[in-house]
Amino acid sequence: MEQIKELLKAKDIGRVKSSLQHINPSYKECLLLNKLLREHMGMFSEETKIKVAAVGSYTLNNLQEPLWLSLVKKGFQPEIIIGKYNQYMQEILDANSRIRKSDPDILLVLLDTETFLEGVLSSLLGKSLQEMLDAVEMKIGHLKAMLAEVKRSMKAHIILSNLVIPYYSPLGMRDAGAEEGVRALVAGINRRISGIAGEFGNITLFDVENFASYWGKKHLTADRYWYLGRLYISNDLSMRFCGEIAVIIASYYGKAKKCLVVDLDNTLWGGVIGEDFVEGIRLGEGDPIGEAHAEIQRVILNLHENGIILAINSKNNTEDAETAFTHKGMLLKKDHFACIKCNWNDKAVNMIEIAKELNIGLDSTAYLDDNPAERESMKHKLPQVYVIDFPEDVAEVPRILKTLGIFDLLKVSNEDLKRTKMYLEEKKREVLKGSFADLTDYLYDLCMEVEISPLNERNIERITQLINKTNQFNLRTRRYTQEQVQAMADDGKHRIYAASLKDKFGEFGIIGVLVVEDKGEHWFIDTFLLSCRAMSRGVEKEFLRQTLARLDGPSLVCGEYLKTPKNAPVEHLYPDIGFKEKNGKWWFDKSKKRLEKVKWLKVKFNG
Repeated sequence: MEQIKELLKAKDIGRVKSSLQHINPSYKECLLLNKLLREHMGMFSEETKIKVAAVGSYTLNNLQEPLWLSLVKKGFQPEIIIGKYNQYMQEILDANSRIRKSDPDILLVLLDTETFLEGVLSSLLGKSLQEMLDAVEMKIGHLKAMLAEVKRSMKAHIILSNLVIPYYSPLGMRDAGAEEGVRALVAGINRRISGIAGEFGNITLFDVENFASYWGKKHLTADRYWYLGRLYISNDLSMRFCGEIAVIIASYYGKAKKCLVVDLDNTLWGGVIGEDFVEGIRLGEGDPIGEAHAEIQRVILNLHENGIILAINSKNNTEDAETAFTHKGMLLKKDHFACIKCNWNDKAVNMIEIAKELNIGLDSTAYLDDNPAERESMKHKLPQVYVIDFPEDVAEVPRILKTLGIFDLLKVSNEDLKRTKMYLEEKKREVLKGSFADLTDYLYDLCMEVEISPLNERNIERITQLINKTNQFNLRTRRYTQEQVQAMADDGKHRIYAASLKDKFGEFGIIGVLVVEDKGEHWFIDTFLLSCRAMSRGVEKEFLRQTLARLDGPSLVCGEYLKTPKNAPVEHLYPDIGFKEKNGKWWFDKSKKRLEKVKWLKVKFNG
């Protein structure tokens, strides 16, 4: 707390954000920290503004401050609106309620088992199985009606909790195998809730049952406060609970980390490869230290398989490091890593080079290193990098990686799964580029093909993902939920297009998004963005030329550049391609002029 206070006084926003990542305050400390942060919120002006409303079957008041802090830690400027105790149905169905009028971006619907199933569990022994199922069906029906109203009348994305399976049952030990028991009943309801989330499309499931199982159901609720005021989540677990919610929201808004950078010695294996050689490093079965390192690799491999980029940043000789990949216990192979820096340079310098080579921001990276001095150096020199805790006991590290939450993706696109392959292909392009004296000749030799398609059910997830995570080539940096994207597509005023790219080395997938709005007298470019992987190839110019040429109605087109800390590369895009400035916006008249064709690109336009 004192360190953050000093950093706030020094207006060192980078290190403030870094320090916030590594604290887990008590409830009282959270209240004090929030007061301090609110006094300096002007420093967080570049963070994403978000409005979150929470309704539920239990009292939520003690979650407001932990949720606010958890979202600040994830890079948001949050506004939190808390609903009344067990009034969630009324607050959603009433168009004049405070929750409805707040028009939130995210709606939390948090349920507890006892209140949601009021009258069902208490009479478990006095009802037949069918009577209980009928009562549950009525509860589920009411819940679905409420969720349908949200989808019909609100823009919010819903985060819906399931139910915690109680540890107590009136059946006692017989409950474990009873079809009519509490465990079977609640587990069945949770399957229904999961099905509802999939059915509605605008719902993400918050697995509270899994959360309670991990942290302990006896710690979930403080009995005294449950009876005093129906506080279901104890103050002791409130930060952890809200942290889980913040992970979901951050992932939904594209704030998950993209790349894990790892050290080697005593991180991926036990020992030092340059001194112990392949035969001497500890990795694999039969050795507790070796098994822990093997599990670390297993978790990292899972991240890779979910589209997370892997890179190496190690003080080592390259030749020595490469021999380690021949060890029979190595689960990670050399080609799992998109970038490898094995040298004796400052690791912060290596990290900058890794981010540059991968064309990602440092704030999209996380770093795993067993050496506390290296971790502190990285935090100090590059506070944008998320530095993962690495306890002295390596046996604790797999659990830390499994529960970290910073890499979690709600949905994984084809582009995510192919990411490392794409980076390896990019290295081949760089080698080819070096063989050409003329850039234009190189671009022709790539044999690039662009495919442009209107928004559809196959590309809406990727379009939404790019809208929420693209920073460098993004003219206005407006963020939209998938529901908002679909609403724009349906309103008759907007046209939404996606551009994909491939060349002789491979496919980039969907790399560009263009959203234009018919303003009556002109078309307005609401969103124009391109993945950094496709920059400097002329794709943006041809994408814009092809789509504008096909727009009917007004001939005037208006574009706008809204400056952010990261989108300087596109500051001069509009004037460079022929737009003229007037009153702070950029204008182009299709009836008087055509945009210049990019001759080395072959284009296919669908629809």
